[in-house]
Amino acid sequence: MLLSVIKQIKYENASEESKENEPVKKIVYKKKEKRKIKGSSKQGQICDECGKTVRNLKEHITRHQPINDKKCIKCKMCDKLFSSYSARYRHHKVKHLGIKQHCDICNKDVSSLRVHQLVVHKTEELPYECVPCGRRFISQSTLDMHTTVHTKNRPYECDQCEKKFRNKITMIQHIRQVHDKERSHLCQFCSKSFFKKYHLQIHLRSHTKEKPYECVECKKRFASRSSLKNHQLIHSDVKMFGCTLCDMTFSKPGYLRNHMVSHTKEKRYSCKYCGVRFGRSDHRKRHEFTAHERNHGLGRTQ
Repeated sequence: MLLSVIKQIKYENASEESKENEPVKKIVYKKKEKRKIKGSSKQGQICDECGKTVRNLKEHITRHQPINDKKCIKCKMCDKLFSSYSARYRHHKVKHLGIKQHCDICNKDVSSLRVHQLVVHKTEELPYECVPCGRRFISQSTLDMHTTVHTKNRPYECDQCEKKFRNKITMIQHIRQVHDKERSHLCQFCSKSFFKKYHLQIHLRSHTKEKPYECVECKKRFASRSSLKNHQLIHSDVKMFGCTLCDMTFSKPGYLRNHMVSHTKEKRYSCKYCGVRFGRSDHRKRHEFTAHERNHGLGRTQ
């Protein structure tokens, strides 16, 4: 009996020692795998309506819907309607509260300082570059729209005058401006009306004689940024506007249009006094002044 008790004690001690000598197993917690959310890719989607590359196609496509089909959200302080609350908030902040950011480089108050400085002052930092001419753009959609300048592709045609355009937005603006005669922005000095507010702002500088844009090459000043950019092509060695009928190239699209008259022999511009037609508008103006206004005392009209 005593012997069996001693054996039982030895067996229990041996089993406890073996447990102590066993290596301790580490508990490994597996990380939960993150589920990939469909549609979360940052790559843009192309809109079939206007050709723009956008991040949220579903939200963007509402811009092309008729105004009655949109989810119309009215501004609390004016009658303007918006398709989203974020668009209404941006409008309220800038137009009604006057909250803008000041640019220390050009002393201009803008709604988005980051975008303004990128597009106007720091164009070399823009992420999208046009290979043929080297110009840089803030988004893929604006680059795609610009490349049509080089391809000469104009797939959108006006159904009223058959004029063709590079994108649908420009065609719609053409219809509103030319055919619908939409002029909602009125000049306070001469009562002349304009389709775009930007055009009114440029026109006002003809009264104030303000020319805020200066060419760094020749120090010549201009009333608009587009006039400055058009002028700067003169200083560039790159002549990217080529004639399709001969080997001549030009630095400005206007020069190319004037050159094409030598091939087409088209005379689009007629004198308002005698009806004589000219191939170029500057030739018509010169004729009107020398043949009619100067000799007969007629006042030159703008």
